[in-house]
Amino acid sequence: MHLIRDAKFGPYGINEMLYAKELLSSIPDDFLTEFDKGFSSAEILCGLTTEGTNRHFIIPAKANTKWQVVSGTPDDGVIEMRVSPQALRKCPDLRKTWRVRAITIIDQSARKHVLLTSLFDTKRYTAKDIAACYTQRWQSRRAIVSSSRR
Repeated sequence: MHLIRDAKFGPYGINEMLYAKELLSSIPDDFLTEFDKGFSSAEILCGLTTEGTNRHFIIPAKANTKWQVVSGTPDDGVIEMRVSPQALRKCPDLRKTWRVRAITIIDQSARKHVLLTSLFDTKRYTAKDIAACYTQRWQSRRAIVSSSRR
């Protein structure tokens, strides 16, 4: 099931990351939020998971994202990333590093992608299920776009 829970609108010249931060408080407990890669921000993603209960995310990794594998494999493992100095200045409560699960997937056109998620339990949330969930998101988006073009 897909749900648009809340939305924020404002002037075009305002950075959408500011709107995303404002929306964090409206995300309910026991909820999975899927982000576009442009929202890859320790402040937003850590804020999502630390405020509330059982709130999780899936987001594609940017191509230039750097990390170290802490456990598991490069295809499905826990990774550690550094928080940027800019993010630490804006949000001093952040730790210098943060951990997420990284899952490598191959799409239908044989391109490799890495999904980052806060769903660490590999038995309950398999890599295949997480990939399917994220893929389903894009199929829904394509359906919305194509139906709006009619």
